[in-house]
Formats: sequence, structure tokens, C-alpha cells
Amino acid sequence: MAYAYNQGPANMAQGTGTYDQSAAPPGRTLWMGELDQWMDENYLRQLWWSMGEEVSCRISIDKYGGSYAFIDFATHEGASKALATLNGSQIPQTNKIFKLNWSNRDGNGVPIVNNALNSGSSGGLNTGGDYSIFVGDLGADVDDNVLMAAFQSRYGSIRSAKVMIDPVTGYSRGFGFIRFFDENDQQRSLEEMQGVYVGSRPLRVSVARPRAKFDVGLSPHTPESEITTVFVGGLNNTITEEELCAYFGTYGDILAVKIIPNKNIAFIQYEKRISAEQAIAELNGSHLGGAKLRLSFGRTQLNTGAAPSGFHYGNAQVQSMPVYQPQPPPAPVQLPPVDLVEPTKSISINDQNNQFLQRIESNYLNWASAE
Repeated sequence: MAYAYNQGPANMAQGTGTYDQSAAPPGRTLWMGELDQWMDENYLRQLWWSMGEEVSCRISIDKYGGSYAFIDFATHEGASKALATLNGSQIPQTNKIFKLNWSNRDGNGVPIVNNALNSGSSGGLNTGGDYSIFVGDLGADVDDNVLMAAFQSRYGSIRSAKVMIDPVTGYSRGFGFIRFFDENDQQRSLEEMQGVYVGSRPLRVSVARPRAKFDVGLSPHTPESEITTVFVGGLNNTITEEELCAYFGTYGDILAVKIIPNKNIAFIQYEKRISAEQAIAELNGSHLGGAKLRLSFGRTQLNTGAAPSGFHYGNAQVQSMPVYQPQPPPAPVQLPPVDLVEPTKSISINDQNNQFLQRIESNYLNWASAE
């Protein structure tokens, strides 16, 4: 019995069924990714046959050893319907989910030259360019599928949705990335998805910018009003410079990002002062990757040569610890001589001791008063 996917699986994330077919390219081939090694071409043909589609397919291996396939449908409508209703849902009788998108190749791996979005390739997946956005403030209830569903219901050129996961805890870091084929969809999403609730929280979106190479640093004599660098403290040691660039990119163009290894700190250099001011005002105390950030204006000292007299932390310069110089021992205290008891006098031992102690006390008091 064929699988009735035209109504959508019961566990499909809400929103995927409203995929805009008018935005789909005119092909009939889907890219199917993240396959297990045991999923061969015979399995894929039987899988789609069980859903009422007779397809041809070809499996390929990417440069990282991952498997993906080109699924060639009989009609464009069949491919479009499969993408709209199955993407993100569970593959029957497995623990895998469907990872589907339009391909720039047919089932035999031959490029589709008339694909409206075809301007490049990435493992057979239609890139049409790579336009990404950063998505922040994600709740713990948002995973890849939920994020994909939220955007795919509005934009036809979604390439992928990825929520970043902490490799140590296995929990979401609270942000992710959406990749588009079409720059127009990317630009629309920046306006239309800002503040839209996905799960339990409103989204914060911005352009995902590539990492820039960090300069040698700011001069310690740079006037305060010209500083555009933000000091970031309390950083999770699993956060990358690319993720920082995306997280802080909401507030303006970033010239450079630098994480100091093993220090849990970083420096973000903006092009404009106002961008740094807004980032500090709005992100100080925010959480990134499970860690609470401490932000302030900062200057880096990465110049080689003579060691600096101190380092800059925020607005204040913290002087380095003074070098300890050993001091000579103090001169011994010279006490005045003590008169001894004359041996000719007959006196008991106790009396001699008492007289001796009295003289010691008297001499000490005299010496102390003289000082």
C-alpha cells in the first residue's frame, strides 16, 4: 500500500505543508542528504515506491565521506509535493529524517542547465549562491526541523537550517544559521522574520558574515571616543570566531574578531563606534553557548617587541604585578651591656636571677626611650 504523503506525515513539523511551489525551480530532481551507509540505491527506489512514486536515483559521496543522492521524479509536481510534505519528517522504519531540497542535477548526476536557481554546485545541491543569515535567541524547544519548518513555509529557496549544538552538553547553544539559494529570500527574511516567534521565543536575525582577519591591535593611545573594539569576557571555550561574528553582526559591520586561546575572552572590532556602543548596551549580560557574556570597550595589545607595562580590560588599564626585589636583612639590634653580679657578694641564686632580670628590664627601657 502506498504511503499517503500528500496529506503529510502526522509527525511533520507544522508549516512545511505551505511550501510555495511557485518559487520552486522547474526541475523534477531532489537532493536527498545525510544518508546512512546502508541506504543504497535499491533501498531508495523501494522507499519512494512505497510512497507512490517511481523514481530513478544515484548515490554519491562527498569529500567528507557523507552520502547523498539525486532523486529523479516522473514530474515536477511530484517532486515539489514530496519536498513540501516530507522534508524534515522521519523516514519510515528508521531514526533518520528526510533532508530534501531541489538539486541542480538529475538522477544520473547530469547538470540541469535550465534550473532557474542553478549558478553553482555543492555536492549536487543547488546552491544558486550561498546566502546565509544568523538566527539568535533560540529556545531549547527549537531544533533543525522546527527552524527549517518556520522558514520553509515562507521562503522557497531554503537550502538548510542548522541549530548549533554544544558538543560537551549536547544542548542547543541558542543560535543557528539559515542558508538560502536566493539572495532575495535572504533579504526578505531579515525584515520579515525579525521578532517572529518560533517555539517559545522571538527570533533575532542578522546577516551571517564571514570571519575577518584580525589586525595587530589598537594603539594604547587611541582616544576613548575613537575606540570601536568590544571586549567580550566569560566566553564559552567552544565558541568559534565565526559564531561570534554572526552573533555580534546584528549591530553593524565587523572588521575583525579575535578569540584569545585558553582565556575565555575575545575582541570584536566594529567599523563604527555606534555599533560597538549598541552591542555593549544590548548584549552585555546576554547568554551565548550557555555562558553569560561581559562586555565593555576594550583595547588589544598584540604588538610584538617590548613587553607592555600593563594590559587593558575595558576602560581601565590594569598594571602588571611589580617585580619583587630582595632586600638586605636588617642590621642586628645592639643592646647595652648588662652588669654582672660581683662574685664576692654572698647572694642566693633566686636573688641573683631577680636582680639580673631587673637590670635587663631597666636597660631595655632606657634604650627604648633613647630611640
